[in-house]
Amino acid sequence: MDDGSHPSSHIIASFNHLFANGLKDTGIYFVEDLHANYWHPWRDSTKSFLDVCKEPLEHMHAHYRSSTPVDFFICPPSARAISALDVPRITTMIKEMRFFDSIVAIYKARREYVPYNLSTE
Repeated sequence: MDDGSHPSSHIIASFNHLFANGLKDTGIYFVEDLHANYWHPWRDSTKSFLDVCKEPLEHMHAHYRSSTPVDFFICPPSARAISALDVPRITTMIKEMRFFDSIVAIYKARREYVPYNLSTE
């Protein structure tokens, strides 16, 4: 649980440092007191932590921008079907995100395998 200082830059730095390598698979990363990101002097960066949370949400839905519904939902798969998407690594690590008043809970996905394109990082 992020219950540290309230400046938005600190919350973002903590998440960037802890989520990927400090939180075990299937763990939950909680951030509270997010209302402070809307108050001065705690809003000390151009983005709030909620702005940062929106980016993985956008990437999770990237396939809707990258293709037409016909291409994405073809069953059985054909040459037009999409078989893979390029997304940032963080997107593959998030199982779900839940938003509450001034709190966000980010559920880390279980990594049972490393996709080939990530195994070379």
